[in-house]
Amino acid sequence: EIEQKLKAPVVAFVHKKDRAEEFKKAFLFLEKENAAHKSIAYLPYHAKNADGAYDLAKAYASMEYNTLLLNLAADAEDADAGFSEYLYGSADKIKSEKFEDEVTVISRKVSVEENRELMSSKVLKTFIGEMEEKYDRVIVNTPDLMFSSDAYGIIPVCDQILIGCKRR
Repeated sequence: EIEQKLKAPVVAFVHKKDRAEEFKKAFLFLEKENAAHKSIAYLPYHAKNADGAYDLAKAYASMEYNTLLLNLAADAEDADAGFSEYLYGSADKIKSEKFEDEVTVISRKVSVEENRELMSSKVLKTFIGEMEEKYDRVIVNTPDLMFSSDAYGIIPVCDQILIGCKRR
């Protein structure tokens, strides 16, 4: 049903103790479905652990992909590093961090930005396109769908969608 509504492939996997192995399964599924994809939207839905997008980015990086995690769900620690401020021209640079697992992360300053305007904006779509030229894969992490429907705006912007949810 979700696949039909979103018009996108859906993968189901269970979070077990070895999260890295589970996200490698998701990686393999996504690559099998469409190896030409460059951007993946990770939409958590009532997910107990908010690190799913980072785990997916680590899975790609471990397979030698130059990977960017565009974290639209987390607050950047530095107020000047706000993602929207950079996109809309009120900041001249954006802060990124590269971690030891070879994942580059760009976060936004959620507390001073409006989700809705950003998620479905042409500016964000253009930025993701530019990052697709620079990186092998761009993983876009969104706020939890359980608490914010704004993240649905990212669906037409990315090549593939992965919804992370908790099984009952």
